[in-house]
Amino acid sequence: MPVELLAAGVRMYASGDSKGRFSLFRLTVACMAAVMWVGCLRYSDMKMVWAGALRIYSTHMVFLLCSRKNDVYRKGDVVYCARGGKWFCPCELSERLIAAGGLSGAVNLFQSWDGRKAVRDPQVPLSGRHIEYHACRREIIRMVAEGAGRTEQEVQAAFGTQSMRSGGATVVARKLSFEEFMRHGHWVTPAAAMRYVEPSTEERVAVTAGAGH
Repeated sequence: MPVELLAAGVRMYASGDSKGRFSLFRLTVACMAAVMWVGCLRYSDMKMVWAGALRIYSTHMVFLLCSRKNDVYRKGDVVYCARGGKWFCPCELSERLIAAGGLSGAVNLFQSWDGRKAVRDPQVPLSGRHIEYHACRREIIRMVAEGAGRTEQEVQAAFGTQSMRSGGATVVARKLSFEEFMRHGHWVTPAAAMRYVEPSTEERVAVTAGAGH
């Protein structure tokens, strides 16, 4: 997922709803998307992020995942996320979500809510349970569609929860050593890692630039 599309949605959701009203569940979606994108997290990783497991500093935040999909030894993994721009910073959004939701200890950072009540009341409280996969995907698609001015059907045809992991991986792959890249995404093999990296136009053109035509 291009970061520009995601950032537009995150900014809109973190600011409030279409009427300027702040809502805890919209902030949850914005924070969830930013952390998944920057941390290159799968849904199965995201749902295990506990509020009490986050340590937020002036330059970055760090949190422990007790296990991951490819964690054959069940040792878990420590994920680092640097502070970034105001509207796409996982650290700033996590701080706001923890404070607004009164979250602490062994509770899910990204919790579900009653969607029917949320239609009428933006102040609907979080449930205490982790957000389910279908809801995670649906709400990220809605956020991106609203921020980009596109229909949900258009966004749904192109993006899914794996787009968070792929989008973040594509950007950081060009800025890190391969060893650092593998460690950040917790990939087991290079082949598995490279499936998440989308080549740029320049890279695709460069393949045939020396063809002598």
